[in-house]
Amino acid sequence: MTVFTATSKLRRFVSSEKGVNERQGQLRLRALRDRLGGYLQGLRAAILGLTLKLGTGNLTEAPAVKLARSLFEEGVQLTAYDPSVKHGENALLPDGVKVVASVLTATAGSQATVVMTEWGEIVEADWAAVSRNMASPKFIFDGRNALDPVALKKAGFEYVGVGRGAEPKNADDG
Repeated sequence: MTVFTATSKLRRFVSSEKGVNERQGQLRLRALRDRLGGYLQGLRAAILGLTLKLGTGNLTEAPAVKLARSLFEEGVQLTAYDPSVKHGENALLPDGVKVVASVLTATAGSQATVVMTEWGEIVEADWAAVSRNMASPKFIFDGRNALDPVALKKAGFEYVGVGRGAEPKNADDG
């Protein structure tokens, strides 16, 4: 294989990966719109997990940052939590999006939560407490399929996971 051929294949691969990531971002927005009446202006939401991947503090090119920008542009009031990101403002996030110190603080009063990175602090959160902390409709979009849909249903959440769609309305229906 020539260097030109290898480089061309690598470019096509990177381009297709970017396309998949962009489609995944649109999927998250569409799921929120579909579940929340199509209009996001004034919605309170939390993003859990900002980093590109576990074990890093890297927000560069992170899908969560792109999602935060899109939601903010649509008038969503956002808070975010990531155990590896300093609390407060972050230059990569839109002004007004606060990074807070815990899952409970991020989700306080939110109507929707999007899980973007499967940090242990997020996956192992006290989801019953999170449910009590959130406002209706208590929608969770699990972008990593890291959470237990049945346990979340029992805690009072409306759950959608990537590739799973919506789980049965009641945990006992499935």
